Amino acid sequence: MNEKITVVIPLFNKAPHIRRTLDSVLAQTYLPDEIIVVDDGSTDGGADIVEKIKCPLIKLVRQENQGRWFATNRGISEATGELIATLDADDAWKPLFLEVVLSLRKKYPLAGAYGTAYERVYKNRIEIYKGRVFSSAQEDGIIETYLKPNVNYPLTSSSIIIPKRILLEVGGYPLNNALGGNLDTYLKIFMKYPIAYSMEVLAIYYLNATNRVCNSLKLLEEPAISKTIRSALNNKDVPDNMVKDLKEYAVPFQLYAARDCLIYGHRILALKLLQYSRGTKYYSNWWWKLRILAMLPGNPAPWLWNLRQHWWKLKRSVR
Repeated sequence: MNEKITVVIPLFNKAPHIRRTLDSVLAQTYLPDEIIVVDDGSTDGGADIVEKIKCPLIKLVRQENQGRWFATNRGISEATGELIATLDADDAWKPLFLEVVLSLRKKYPLAGAYGTAYERVYKNRIEIYKGRVFSSAQEDGIIETYLKPNVNYPLTSSSIIIPKRILLEVGGYPLNNALGGNLDTYLKIFMKYPIAYSMEVLAIYYLNATNRVCNSLKLLEEPAISKTIRSALNNKDVPDNMVKDLKEYAVPFQLYAARDCLIYGHRILALKLLQYSRGTKYYSNWWWKLRILAMLPGNPAPWLWNLRQHWWKLKRSVR
């Protein structure tokens, strides 16, 4: 018996893009059983655009603004499908996305998640993100090198399908932690289940979209993915051959948060995050810069950050 598919789309102030996103779902060669759009308190009329689309597959859920992952979890809780496909409200799928991912499901029924390669669309260029996930040239298979440092992240929240029971098993998506919230969930799945992957480029990740959360993100707490990794290491839930890679995987999240903590005056937490990431091999230059900055008297980080931002604006204006 075929499993039902629910598409979950968290929506917050994406009125310019939500129609494109929904059109890409409705253009699939294999249509989902339902599309749940969770409007997270939008103020730009995006929910009204969804409501005007007369399609029986679309269900609009409105709630007060509580955050992207809260909205995603709400959609998962409302879903009747056994398989959950998440899609950001400013991203899109190519027509074969669901068909190909479902073929992965049939081919690798014991996997805990199924994803495809994707495009990253910038203002002036497009990059293909496939990740170096296989040790040999192949079209699909079980991801082998998920944790290798400096490997492009092969999965995004718009290029993956996960069985609902597995999402519930790992606790859904972490709330109030925008950086790597989805990657934290995928990591929890990876540590329990294989992940199947297709090298076909079937999802589109628009980095030139409006109102992107990461453009205004301030990381003033330890990222959830860092907590997950430290807990797994402390509890010795990780095979010995995975320990080094897992530690390195946590480092960029820890360093991004340490940087923001220094900028916004949270030096103690910044030093703690730098201690967690101490000994990094792949990010040592970045680590030392932040470490030196953290030890300077008078906390010059905010001034240096503002200077850097002004320099980038000047550089862009000259082009």
